[in-house]
Amino acid sequence: MSALYEFHDEAMDLAFFARRARRRGDEDEAAPMFAEALKKELAALDELYKFGEAVEPAYSVLHRSAASLALTCGDSRLAEKLAAKALSEDPPPEIAQELRDVLERAAFQRHPAAKGVAPSIGEMRISLSGREVGFGVIPYGEIMERLACSTKLIHRTAERLNGLPFRERGGPPKDIKDIFQSFLSIPEVGSFAVTIKFGRANGGSDRPGGDIFAVMDEFIETIRLLDERGTPGLHDRIPDPRYFDNFIKLAKRIAPDGERVDQVGFAFSSRGVQRSVEFCRSRRSIASPPR
Repeated sequence: MSALYEFHDEAMDLAFFARRARRRGDEDEAAPMFAEALKKELAALDELYKFGEAVEPAYSVLHRSAASLALTCGDSRLAEKLAAKALSEDPPPEIAQELRDVLERAAFQRHPAAKGVAPSIGEMRISLSGREVGFGVIPYGEIMERLACSTKLIHRTAERLNGLPFRERGGPPKDIKDIFQSFLSIPEVGSFAVTIKFGRANGGSDRPGGDIFAVMDEFIETIRLLDERGTPGLHDRIPDPRYFDNFIKLAKRIAPDGERVDQVGFAFSSRGVQRSVEFCRSRRSIASPPR
């Protein structure tokens, strides 16, 4: 039993320092530490299996921890196996829900690579998971506001990249609105997911604000920075205080509330590469710090 706790404690220490490195933006340091943390947690599980019987809550807690680390390392299939194995036993209700959340997040990671599900060029896939998200069903208000704010944030990103002064009122310029004119596809079953199809993709524009790929790359990256590092990670990326404040305002309305919805995922096909981000930071934890 002592070896089990030793492996688990080492895994938690590694994960702590890995998260700290990721918040600093040092992915080269964070990624191998997350991978080593996963190895240690799997070693703890191997020790647990020697006892034969699934003793709760240790059994489900260790599986949840290992599954979450597997997701962080990008191994969605391993995460599914670990979560399903724990759910096949009798975990406490609150841990069972967290294991189901892991399955939802694993499904989002897997979807961009799944046949017929990956977004095509000029499409962005938005996926929600959480307690209020059913099998292809979600309360109307949970999805519609996030769709509207995501579209607004994409327009603002295009204007910012195009070097336009911050727009205090009215809609975006016609050329940007035409490029990012959106059409909504039918929802997909799983975690609730829809696809926004943009009007046209102008990948050859000399202006970054007119290039759908540059805009969506920036949209994905700024959401990722906010999720991993909070608002301090965005000041250098969005130096204009008006664009910055507008970004935070819209992002908070998109973000999970941590109760009904605990993850909002975005996926986009950019120049032949699938770009995606899982937005898990609760809107309560997003604040605009004093300038």
